[in-house]
Amino acid sequence: MTCKWSAALSVTLLLSACGDDSPGGNNNQNQSQPVCGNGELETGEQCDDGAQNSDTLPDACRTDCRLAYCGDRILDAGEGCDDGPSNSDFLPGACRSDCQPFGCGDGVADPGETCDDGNATAGDGCSDQCATEDHWQCSGAPSLCTCLDFRRGDGCAQCRVFVSLDATGSEPEGLTWETAFPTVQQGIDAGYDAGPGCEVWVAAGTYRIMQSSIFDTVELRRGVGLYGGFAGGETERSQRDWQANETILDGEHVTEDRAVMHVVTAEETVDATLDGFVVRGGFAQGPHDEDNLGAGMVAFGAVMTIENCRFADNYAIGSGGGLYAYGANLTFRGTSFVNNSTRDDGGGLLLALSTAELSRCEIRDNETVGSNAGAGGGLNIQASEVHAVNSLIAENIAAGQGGGIFTYYSSLSLLHCTVADNVATSGTGHGFHKATVSAVDSIDLTSSILADSFFPTSSPSITASYCVLPGLASVGSGPGNTDQPATFMGVSDYHLTDSSQGIDRADGLAAPATDLEGNARYDNPDQNDIYNCAGQPSCVTYADCGAYEYHVP
Repeated sequence: MTCKWSAALSVTLLLSACGDDSPGGNNNQNQSQPVCGNGELETGEQCDDGAQNSDTLPDACRTDCRLAYCGDRILDAGEGCDDGPSNSDFLPGACRSDCQPFGCGDGVADPGETCDDGNATAGDGCSDQCATEDHWQCSGAPSLCTCLDFRRGDGCAQCRVFVSLDATGSEPEGLTWETAFPTVQQGIDAGYDAGPGCEVWVAAGTYRIMQSSIFDTVELRRGVGLYGGFAGGETERSQRDWQANETILDGEHVTEDRAVMHVVTAEETVDATLDGFVVRGGFAQGPHDEDNLGAGMVAFGAVMTIENCRFADNYAIGSGGGLYAYGANLTFRGTSFVNNSTRDDGGGLLLALSTAELSRCEIRDNETVGSNAGAGGGLNIQASEVHAVNSLIAENIAAGQGGGIFTYYSSLSLLHCTVADNVATSGTGHGFHKATVSAVDSIDLTSSILADSFFPTSSPSITASYCVLPGLASVGSGPGNTDQPATFMGVSDYHLTDSSQGIDRADGLAAPATDLEGNARYDNPDQNDIYNCAGQPSCVTYADCGAYEYHVP
């Protein structure tokens, strides 16, 4: 009995010890199993670091011998978040399936977002901060945005309101030239209701501003651009011709001898534009002091651009015949003030506590006519900062001081300007009168022509360079100046002759590329280059002083 038991036990132990020794791996159908955690990389395992395997440490081999992965609830290298099974590309505020945090541009409107269209680009209804833009409505995921404002078209990209005296529509709503509004104010109000950036296109004609009383006015509105000069069929603003298609805002009553106090009003008007209009016929006279200011236009606290306009034949019993500005920031381009008048200061325009830039502007034939000796026949500047370039100030008359320009506690810079043939009837400074000597006063004259000007001899705040300053030897001591007379082509023609003192005298480094008329500053090597451009890039060689560049006939 003992012998039989021993033999059976030996066979069993032998079979158990043999295992699988076949090259194919299972000749005897008894394959060994990998053991995760034994420190050996075996079949079916991605990793095995033995006792270092962990389900809590970042980037560790996991206890199931899998490499760290997005969705394992551990924040591994390169991951911004990992919420395991809660990762989602569809739920707001969830960690995304690539283990990156939710954010603008992922196509889901997350907390703090009102939309998300799958990109971070503005102008398509959903902004680069994933906020619904003005005039749009967004819904869905990713957000689909559509325009809510019928004036802006499907894409909300363009807003136009049309105004025309020749419109034939029985129910004007300003969406087309055919259904245009008949009055400018209707167009402005519709553009304002549509929101910032809307343009009002006005066809040629004379628009009578006075409808019922002298208080009628064209009231500009925040964010609205008002453009005249259209023939009435244009589809692009670039197609208009504001010079050929004269568009007039007329303050006079059509039949009666009455006129509005202000043809145009801009009060706290920000980001507005007035472009391509003749503003005429205003008569600033009313029951309140402010009614007597700015017959053509009053601008109180306005920040705006005035371009390609002409202010003409306006009269104020107060100040600022063409325009009166207080606390404003104005940019004038290609604009003229002609034949405006006032009983007080600033026949052409008066700027008080304001900032203004004038480029390619004309201030001409304006007048202060009152017995109180109003100052600044063309331009009166009070406690303001004004920069003018390529501009002409000529043939203005002041009953008091400063026929062309009068400054008081202000800073003024003139670059390539011509100030000539102005008259101060009973005061000093036919061309230019600087009234005060103080720390806030500053006059900077460059490449300009100023005739018959007056500056206090004790003023230290005047600089002049490369200018023609007839009779101003003390001021003309700067580089490139001359106190000899300027020479112009003729009466009321302020182009230079070929022998003018202004020829080739200008500061070439400061010179703009073109002059008042848009002509290129001229390279004339036959003359003397008083300002030496040698070795200075972007320097205009042989540039001339004043508003007009001389060109060889």
